[in-house]
Amino acid sequence: MTPTPTSSAADNGRPLAIREVVVHQGPALLAILAIAAIYTLIARDSGLGPGILIP
Repeated sequence: MTPTPTSSAADNGRPLAIREVVVHQGPALLAILAIAAIYTLIARDSGLGPGILIP
């Protein structure tokens, strides 16, 4: 039986490829990046520094 493209890392014994992570986690990653970018811009505008590490 040949492994399917949707097989997990446990099935084929290798780490998840970047493409598989993006396919499965893409929306969540985009949301996190968007929130971080907006938060950084707000923090810069208010003079708090980098923003991501400083609440």
